[in-house]
Amino acid sequence: MVGLPNFYATHLPLTMRANKKMQKLFTGISIAMIEGLLLCPFERLKTFFMTVNAQHKQETFKSYYSQSNNLVADLYRGVGGLIARQTVAWVYFLQADLFMKQHLRQLYNIPQNQSIPTLYLIPASAAIAVISTIIIMPFDNLKTQQQLHGKNQSKYSLIVKNIYSQAGIRGFFVGWRLRFALYLLHAGMTVDVLERLEALSRKLRGE
Repeated sequence: MVGLPNFYATHLPLTMRANKKMQKLFTGISIAMIEGLLLCPFERLKTFFMTVNAQHKQETFKSYYSQSNNLVADLYRGVGGLIARQTVAWVYFLQADLFMKQHLRQLYNIPQNQSIPTLYLIPASAAIAVISTIIIMPFDNLKTQQQLHGKNQSKYSLIVKNIYSQAGIRGFFVGWRLRFALYLLHAGMTVDVLERLEALSRKLRGE
């Protein structure tokens, strides 16, 4: 979150280097790609065991492995959906974080070389969490359905159609309360931590 914007500030085309929005855009995409590849096996196992437990079946990691004909392919089932979710999540978060902090600095006349007080960041974090829930949850449900059904339901158009036919618009926001709590915790911690790390980065660069 801190190093990549600085990297892109020196490696993007000259016309983009000073554009913080573009730096954050490429940073979000980069983080999403890395996270998607690293997290997909864990997300796949989580989805599998949550579904099995809901059906009152007893499964273990050993039985899961024994059922798989192609372990790598199975663990990376739904990687496209996961990367899409992470891309939306990170691009939105970093852009919203930049937008909120720029406006807070203008509103309270906080210089660029000073950190924004945590007290001002709390409402900003809550606002980011609310919009994150609305934007990201449909992608999260698409990812979950893709991991559950695999090749039998891999097309996004088919997944969207099935979800909508079963539950309407609400089907894309199943579990929104817990998801909002998660995003609120994530934003509350990350917004403040990112501000401190960026301030440290500026200090180390002598800005």
